[in-house]
Amino acid sequence: MKLKKIFESKAFIYAFILLIAAGILFFRSDFVIAKDAIVNAVIKNVGTELLVLAIVLVAFCKKESLTLVSLKVSGKSLLWSIPCFLVALANFPFSALINKTAVISRADLIWLVAIECFVVAVTEELFFRGVVTSHLDSKLEGKHKKFKVVIISGAIFGAWHIINLLGGAGVTATLLQVVYTFLIGSMLAMLLVTTKSLTLCVLVHAIFNFGGAVIEKLGTGVAHDTLFWIATVLAGAICFVFMGVSYLKTEKPFKKTAVTALDNTNEDTK
Repeated sequence: MKLKKIFESKAFIYAFILLIAAGILFFRSDFVIAKDAIVNAVIKNVGTELLVLAIVLVAFCKKESLTLVSLKVSGKSLLWSIPCFLVALANFPFSALINKTAVISRADLIWLVAIECFVVAVTEELFFRGVVTSHLDSKLEGKHKKFKVVIISGAIFGAWHIINLLGGAGVTATLLQVVYTFLIGSMLAMLLVTTKSLTLCVLVHAIFNFGGAVIEKLGTGVAHDTLFWIATVLAGAICFVFMGVSYLKTEKPFKKTAVTALDNTNEDTK
């Protein structure tokens, strides 16, 4: 049997997934990889994410499954993504650090947490945007297709975070996370279906995650002060309005085409 056929066989894929699952269980166990508790937790999380990424690549990422995915970033798509980057940057605790209500006590590990956030972003974007959103885009049809793709994709991304309950997270905290991950997931889905750039989705996601992790993992204090929430709401509002206007503009050609087609039909029947 040729090597290519072995890699494409279902038996190989199932065995590979089982092997990766065993690896995930290992990284999620109490096994100590590094003496430093923070380093140990980050390495185990990165290891888990890399294994999940391997599963996604082998099991899902066929060329025909990634109809929306492109790694290219054009100047136009970069400009369009600016409101999304504002949302991501607003998640960084600038005001708390300036006012010293929060401090980064392990600045020596910023690079490691940055790598972790990037790996998580690559894994989740490749699956939830690259696979899920692309699949929805290829299957859904009719009027308001883009809106349906964005909302359903965001809902799936939000619902996925219910799994945090299995890790001991509180019900209220988990439900709040489901809500804001639905909003972030919808934003990223809109970014993908508009720009077709998975690279931009990964960058926005990684920056957003890093902003939320820097105090939680490397510091102490209150990261989310009043100015933080003002910046978050303002950035979110700007992004929402921008995407809403952009979506309405894309709907106009559909309406004009529909009216023209109706007029032509009426002319033919006369």
